[in-house]
Amino acid sequence: MTHNVRQMEQQDAFLRAADNLEEAKRTLSGEPLRTKQELQAFYVPVLESVRGADIVPQLLDGLNRSFGDPRYKAFLMGRSGVGKSTEISKLLLQVSDRYVPLRFSTKEDLDPRNFKPFDVLLLSSLMIAEETEKVTGTRPSAELLRPILEWFADVSITAKSALQGELGLELGFGVPKDSLWTKLTGLFGKIRGEIKFSASREKTVVDYSLNRIDTLIDAVNKLFLECHRLLDTANGKEWLLIGEEFDKDYIPEDLTRDLFVTYGSALVQLNINLIFNLPLTLLYSSHGSGLPKFARVMVYDTPLYKRSHEFNEEAIGNLREILEKRIRPGLFEEGQERRLILASGGQLRELFALVSAAAGRARVAKSAQILEAHANRAIIDLREEFKGRLSVGDADDSILLDHKLEKLKALYECDPQSQIPDRVLNDLIRAGHVLDFNGEHWYGPHPLAVEVLRFFKLLKPEDPGGVP
Repeated sequence: MTHNVRQMEQQDAFLRAADNLEEAKRTLSGEPLRTKQELQAFYVPVLESVRGADIVPQLLDGLNRSFGDPRYKAFLMGRSGVGKSTEISKLLLQVSDRYVPLRFSTKEDLDPRNFKPFDVLLLSSLMIAEETEKVTGTRPSAELLRPILEWFADVSITAKSALQGELGLELGFGVPKDSLWTKLTGLFGKIRGEIKFSASREKTVVDYSLNRIDTLIDAVNKLFLECHRLLDTANGKEWLLIGEEFDKDYIPEDLTRDLFVTYGSALVQLNINLIFNLPLTLLYSSHGSGLPKFARVMVYDTPLYKRSHEFNEEAIGNLREILEKRIRPGLFEEGQERRLILASGGQLRELFALVSAAAGRARVAKSAQILEAHANRAIIDLREEFKGRLSVGDADDSILLDHKLEKLKALYECDPQSQIPDRVLNDLIRAGHVLDFNGEHWYGPHPLAVEVLRFFKLLKPEDPGGVP
């Protein structure tokens, strides 16, 4: 058997439901679906009816109406793990005849704990310059990159001397154009590294750079305009910039606030179509009114319970259908698939992680099925994590545990006042304890948050809404 044949067989095994618990390690990946093959194998369009909205038609309508001019700009919102990146992949397949994507994430391409607004502009410039050459076969003018890279030379204290030395040589007059492009692109890897690992920057350098951001926006837009022209000439398409994972809970709130509010005008001025993730807590905070007036598209959570705390059998059935695209139902002891679905709160990434953890315990126990003991352990571990997320920090403005529990209990009881966003609710949403349902902004506690309320004796063991 040749190497290529073995590779194809292994790939086919990744793109079908696991027949055993060993294969489940691969099929239960929480990574977004990105390729056409992955979407065909695993995507199940069944959640729209219970979520309250299908986001792809909304984005398609905006992109269709904006093709040519003006540029389309949208915020895509929803809790981390709800499936936003997979929906973007589905969208890109449907607009591939008109748009070419430039897709990046905070986790993979930025420093998620230290990035600044200018990092997004710099990264976008490098991406569009590289991709324009790949897609069109024509390089944008190296002279358009000159001011962008010179601007960058002042940003990073660790790379400043080296970059300025190289830039002084490589951006000098009299350098042949082909040679200049080659030397410029040779710096891209170093610049990407500085963007990815930016913690060493001095505050004075960052502050100085932010004060000069208008100069950078002007230079970036000139490059964008040239790249739009080259792409239009080559195939009549437009660039579409997609920024993902800005809603992760490990990203400090001040970073997303700076990008989307304090320096939100930079995104407004960018001459490019864009779709960016937006943290829900920023939208619902006191700073939300300062956000740019982009289109807003929401991916809502999947309500596994109704407001009366009865099971939502349609939603549970939908999630079962999605899960069984990844793992055969016969690999669960009766009742355990349902319990793991409920414990996930309807979040796909959480569901796959839970089932994967239970499958791992089953493998260690040499069991061919996920039994109740294996599911219990995975659920208890996640419940303890939920309890840990209620921890109170050392800051003076930390929200007290009693206030969080009081809010969770009020949400469980459907108190109308509990539905009004405030600091406590935002904190609970950010921590995953509270879900946003059905397009009506009905907030309800995650099933494991109900289990936490039971732990603190605020609910009785027989009260519904948790994990049986």
